Amino acid sequence: MKTRLLFISLLIPFMVLCTPQPQEQQEDQKPNDQNTNPNDNTNDGQDQTDPKDLPIVGNSMWSINGTILGSEGKTDYHARVQSASIVVIRNVKLTPSDEFKIRKNESEEFGGTFEGLNASFDISLGAPAIKPSLKEGFYNIYINPSEMQIVLTENLPMETNPIWIPSELKNGSTVLATNSVVEEFLTTITYSERDYTSTAMSKGAEAPFLKQQYEADQLDDNNNIVLDDKGNPVVIIKEKLLISPGNQDIPSKYSIRWPKDESNAKYTITLRDGDWKGVYETKSDPSPDAPYGYWVATNLRPNAHYTYEVTNGGASIVSGEFYTTGHMHQLVFKPGSAAGVRNVRDLGGWKTKDGSKTVKYRKIYRGGRPEAINKNGLIEAQQEGIMAELDLRGHSDVLSATAFAYEGTEFCAPVIEEGYSQMLKDDKEKTRQVMQFIIDMVKADKPVYFHCSLGRDRTGTTALLCLGLLGVDEGEISKEYECTQFAPNGYSVSSGEKTRMTRLADYDGAANFIWNNYCKDGNNYSEFKDGVEKYLLEIGISQDDINTFRTIMLE
Repeated sequence: MKTRLLFISLLIPFMVLCTPQPQEQQEDQKPNDQNTNPNDNTNDGQDQTDPKDLPIVGNSMWSINGTILGSEGKTDYHARVQSASIVVIRNVKLTPSDEFKIRKNESEEFGGTFEGLNASFDISLGAPAIKPSLKEGFYNIYINPSEMQIVLTENLPMETNPIWIPSELKNGSTVLATNSVVEEFLTTITYSERDYTSTAMSKGAEAPFLKQQYEADQLDDNNNIVLDDKGNPVVIIKEKLLISPGNQDIPSKYSIRWPKDESNAKYTITLRDGDWKGVYETKSDPSPDAPYGYWVATNLRPNAHYTYEVTNGGASIVSGEFYTTGHMHQLVFKPGSAAGVRNVRDLGGWKTKDGSKTVKYRKIYRGGRPEAINKNGLIEAQQEGIMAELDLRGHSDVLSATAFAYEGTEFCAPVIEEGYSQMLKDDKEKTRQVMQFIIDMVKADKPVYFHCSLGRDRTGTTALLCLGLLGVDEGEISKEYECTQFAPNGYSVSSGEKTRMTRLADYDGAANFIWNNYCKDGNNYSEFKDGVEKYLLEIGISQDDINTFRTIMLE
């Protein structure tokens, strides 16, 4: 039977309830940030009469329910969570017509039959497309809870590469740091300044990065499957729009690997990129099924030369170097999870309009609300160098103290209710506070993270001012703004919104406010950076601070 691919990508609402006044956050839902439940060991399949058919079971809030294992009765297996929060049910006897439901706790999530379901992991996240021809036999079922995806593999011995571990980062490798979909957007789309008549992000657009290919059965006029002369379904290749908002805000992931040992000492991974250094620890046995030790590298800076070393108990295990490419420094704090801090990106890497200079990396970051950050996410943020937080939200959800709870972090919260032209026109004093704080933190060499709730409106307006002041082409700034569309629901659009937030929506209001009020002279326009500078001088930012900001931020 020819392989058939079904993409299952259900998006869980995970807007985080993150405020001291939760009654005002009606659109945010706090995500369930737990993938394991040590006390949840009920109904583990022991009622089955044939032990050889049983999967290896453990404790998980995720379960699979259905007429699987060739049983006429229903089963409910609580599969163990494996490695990077991957739920695994192994050695499952399946036939194509078997019914199943994947669920979390007691809520039904998705289901159907296994016929035609071969593999659905996102290749960009590092998993191979394993597509066995599904015949009656034993299979392994892998569920990625954070991505709501399922993959079937043949019941292979685990000496092979576990599918959830990203591809290996070898000594001398050159890899893409940016998410591959976002990279395609950045390299194929060009927008003109002062022209908001088009967007590549609209539904039905022909932009290639919005489309994916998948295999489907060819159907006749009666909706029956067309068979070839051997009785196999005729498979055709179709295209469909990617579901967006999605998870393309997650940067590319890779694994650094080393030989296992029995010392049980923790491994320390040290990354170096010029003057920057990140030090991370991982447990001695990150996965009992992997034939090697490994650590997942992500949040990599593009166009960099990294060196790495893995030590165990002080002894060097493996070392090497690698290079990165890409056009954006994307980050996610608490990598690989639907929770955590999302829609994060560095403002560095953009060229000035004349092409002579580049905005420096690791100085200014934008993103979504950071309250859901966990211990590992805080380690990532601190290693990245973030030492200041600017909360752009209004009275209903603004923080009273920084979410980056490590020593020395600065905090500012001017309390701003609206973004775009309203922020620039009606909240000039608070906009002055915003820009003064960013400039002061840059001068103090304290990398700053600014955000609202989604990381889109007030955040996008602030990014426009920062990049505009640094001389980035305004058409490029609008492209940077649209990268928010690649983030998931809750970090790009609110749960009740229908509008795809693009440069055609509200962004043009902020840009035109600068163009028409600070750049325009009759029928002529000065450069956008000059208009932003004029606006900032008007609201109280000094010329010395503007000059110093540009000197520090451009190279």
